[in-house]
Amino acid sequence: MRFGIVEDNREDFVALCRVLGPDHEISRWQSAEQVIAAFRTGGADELSMLFVDCNLPGVDGIELVRQLRTFPGGDEAKIAMFSGSTDPDVSERALEAGVDRFETKGASIDDFKASVARCLTVVKDAPDLL
Repeated sequence: MRFGIVEDNREDFVALCRVLGPDHEISRWQSAEQVIAAFRTGGADELSMLFVDCNLPGVDGIELVRQLRTFPGGDEAKIAMFSGSTDPDVSERALEAGVDRFETKGASIDDFKASVARCLTVVKDAPDLL
């Protein structure tokens, strides 16, 4: 499977890679602008899922999702968003922007792993993490 991760924090990126496991191709972008450029040039084609951090520098994750949904094929992309915030307004705005799944990062690695597993429920033939 091929996953994309939009995450500016190296530790969070590494944690997500560990949870997903070594058997997948993973592309990383550290900003919304980088992933938008990749979508424009076809560099993000055929992703099984795009994981987006809500709190990105510059253009935030919610606005990124809104923009990606306007690209050709963007309405078909599977997009999950993670946030450290438990504010229900944040999850509501993310879902309105078009994310398939919104999850908090959780307080422990087990919580985080369960969040990633819930995200993958929208992906056909996704790996079983639990």
